[in-house]
Formats: sequence, structure tokens, C-alpha cells
Amino acid sequence: MLSTWADLDLSGIHTTTTADFGITQADRYIQFLVSEMELVASMPGIGRRIAERPGRQSYIAKWPGAKAGHRIVYEVTEDSIYVVRILHTAMQYFLYIQD
Repeated sequence: MLSTWADLDLSGIHTTTTADFGITQADRYIQFLVSEMELVASMPGIGRRIAERPGRQSYIAKWPGAKAGHRIVYEVTEDSIYVVRILHTAMQYFLYIQD
């Protein structure tokens, strides 16, 4: 499940990737991020705990060969994960994960 912010993050990532690399690559990258979120949902312990935000973890999804990627910030739920934000790794993510 995605928060409203995470859904907006995905939309923004798609828009930016389309402008930089074209629609085909943007669609591929969004599918890659969705696959990475499915991976995290199947193995929620794969992420690192965020000390400043108890109960939240993060996992970095990086396209093969890329220098940067996107940090998936999530909470583990009873039966899956709740994605709070999806932020570029160059961002100071802790500024964007306020309650």
C-alpha cells in the first residue's frame, strides 16, 4: 500500500524520468520501483531501520549501473508494508518523512 505522498512521489519520478530519458524508460523505471517494493514486501527485514523514526525502515532501489537511486521508506504492517515515501538518494530523506 502507498501513502498519498508515495503515490505523488511515483508520479513525480515518472514525469522527471520522461523528461530526461523518454516515456519508455520512465515506464520501465516505474515498473522497476514497483518490483523493488514487491521485493521489500516479501522480505520486509531487508531494509535498514531509521533511528530518527522508530517503526520506519528504508531500502535503496538502484537501477543496474546507476550512480544514484530511490530510497523506499516504509513501515511493516501485519501482512505487508506501507510505503511512506519514495525519495531520490541525493535528498536528505529524513527531512521528508515527518509524521
